[in-house]
Amino acid sequence: MQNQESNKTSNKITKQDLIEFCAWVGIFAVCAFFELHDKVDDKIAMLSLSFA
Repeated sequence: MQNQESNKTSNKITKQDLIEFCAWVGIFAVCAFFELHDKVDDKIAMLSLSFA
């Protein structure tokens, strides 16, 4: 009986799991955004230098 109960809880996604997942996704998104942002800024700077 107790074994089945622990199986149910392990299969269910807990709020804690969700919060951790969201935190990781958020961190990853921010890192990716800044990486892309830096690259885009570099490209724009290079383009504006070549046109200037």
